[in-house]
Amino acid sequence: MRGFSFQRLWPALSGLSILLLLATASAYGQTMTTGDIVGAVTDVTGAVIPNAKVSVKFVSTNEVHSAVTNAQGQYRFSLLQPGDYEVTGEATGLKSKTEKFTLLVGQETAVNLKLEVQGTQEVIEVQAQATILQTENANQASGFNTAQMIQLPANGGDITTIAYTVPGIIQGKGSDTFSTNGIPGANNLFTLNGADDMDPYLNINNSGASNNLLGGNEVAEASVVLNAFSADYGRMAGAQVNYVGKTGTNSFHGNLFHNYNDKILNANTFFNNQESLQEPRSDAHNFGGSFGGPTKKNKVFFFFNYESLQYVLPDSGNVTIPSPQLETYTLAHIPAAATTLYQDAFKMWNGAPGAPNAVPTTNGNGPFQDPNNHLGCGTGTFYNAGALAPGGGVFGTTVPCTYQFGENASEKNTGHHPRRLQHDGQAEVERPVQLRLGPSGHRPELHQPGVQ
Repeated sequence: MRGFSFQRLWPALSGLSILLLLATASAYGQTMTTGDIVGAVTDVTGAVIPNAKVSVKFVSTNEVHSAVTNAQGQYRFSLLQPGDYEVTGEATGLKSKTEKFTLLVGQETAVNLKLEVQGTQEVIEVQAQATILQTENANQASGFNTAQMIQLPANGGDITTIAYTVPGIIQGKGSDTFSTNGIPGANNLFTLNGADDMDPYLNINNSGASNNLLGGNEVAEASVVLNAFSADYGRMAGAQVNYVGKTGTNSFHGNLFHNYNDKILNANTFFNNQESLQEPRSDAHNFGGSFGGPTKKNKVFFFFNYESLQYVLPDSGNVTIPSPQLETYTLAHIPAAATTLYQDAFKMWNGAPGAPNAVPTTNGNGPFQDPNNHLGCGTGTFYNAGALAPGGGVFGTTVPCTYQFGENASEKNTGHHPRRLQHDGQAEVERPVQLRLGPSGHRPELHQPGVQ
């Protein structure tokens, strides 16, 4: 009896795997960023028509795809861009009416065509509606078109909220976005144009002002899949939430928006009224715009979108700014190329609300004091370097490196922290910054208070 050889079996297994993959790809062509159009072509008696020509046109760009039905009169168009389509069929002496419908992302839409004797001047359009029950695959998918993305409420621009309209989705607690059929939110998968758009920290902070899934103005369509049976979904056991961005079309189009909220538009809380307290300041600005169109009609298109989210919230604490002596010392010990940068930074600090009331940092454990007894000169090497301060004295011994002033959560704030959404989707908080000297002992570095 000859021994078993895995090396001989390996080529056969590899060939079988490739055939299975090809078969899967041909059977299910749609992906998380595309859709499929399938159907059958018949005549008025219901008999199938082989070799009939079927054409689909993407309305936005006039892009046309054509195919021929098989022996059973069936056709399929795979990997199509979601959006509005027109489908027509024709054979010798026969032609169908024009079917118009919207193809949703990640779904297969069946459009069956009936060919009739071609009239001389007959033009009829039929608005096809997507069926509620998808029979082409086993995915439990809910699709959302552009109009629904605009009209559905999204608090703070958070586009994860579309999933709340899907049965089986329960809003999570705390930072957990939502659970799917009892599966925790950490098991949900979010994609934008096919690429993962996930929170790197346990995947439970995908929504909100400081996280990823903002920017509904650029989303054309979305889908929420609860059971990922197709091979193009995977890795996560919860919901698969897929977003597809807008693109340019043959016509120029765009928009501008500004959503504003302020304390004057909201009622005070019950407990504030009981204590005769005013409602604290809370400003929210969500604004932006988009513009797209053709670079070369029917060939090349462009689309641009910008969005910003800014909050102004009350805060309490002490703000630390460089002392006048440290500013002068810094400008005298930095390269000339960096002078403008530091001058702008000092101008910002000195112009901050409350800066005119700033007092020198002293040693001690009280307000506006340094518990390290270094007069605000940090814990590195500068406080004991014996650096002479302009006008006399030594930094860290007789001359402070910082001044401080207080901010509070009352109606008249002496400072505030605007929160701005950057282009990459991450939020950046403008915080008070202080200077410390680098390892050379002469070049200052930007430093956030509390960070060594």
